[in-house]
Amino acid sequence: MQKLQYLARKYHFLVSTEAIPGIFNAPFKPYPDHFEMLLRNSKPLEHPKPEGPRTSTVVPLPPLGPKIQVSPQGPFRSAEDVLKQRYRPFNPSLRVQTSYFALEEAREMMKAEEWVGRVNDDVFIPVSKPAQPYDPLMHTQTPYPPNGALPYGTKYFRVEEPAKHVTPQRFRTLVPPVPQFDKLNQTYSQGEV
Repeated sequence: MQKLQYLARKYHFLVSTEAIPGIFNAPFKPYPDHFEMLLRNSKPLEHPKPEGPRTSTVVPLPPLGPKIQVSPQGPFRSAEDVLKQRYRPFNPSLRVQTSYFALEEAREMMKAEEWVGRVNDDVFIPVSKPAQPYDPLMHTQTPYPPNGALPYGTKYFRVEEPAKHVTPQRFRTLVPPVPQFDKLNQTYSQGEV
């Protein structure tokens, strides 16, 4: 019995909670297992506390001696040469030196200098056109109305000469018309054309 109590205290973390059932409390059983009841009634095991005062186990490092300048082995440059390269003066490229808007600024400066140097402020026009009298168009001088324009395109779109027709009747088609085209835009029920 004492071994069972020890196991219950050891495995106390497997006890059921309100949200999640433990492994000894199956949801399909009508009541929990007897070990589940033992887990509920027992307290968890406590971790053994160390006895006595805690001592530090940190060992101090040995003191550093005088710094010995040892040149590294290999084909390295001298320290003075490296420092000269490291602290050389800043030498930016032409793109970094110039302004981003340098072209626009130069154009504005050229315009300002040109304006200062001008003698006359009037805009120079290289060629002046003499005023020409209006020549009326030939098709506007015709006696046909309106203003000489023909009615083609406004009143009719096809030139018809009935005197040249073979018969006075209209042209008759030999193929019967398609009845679906007669119904176009007249029937609005779904499924019909």
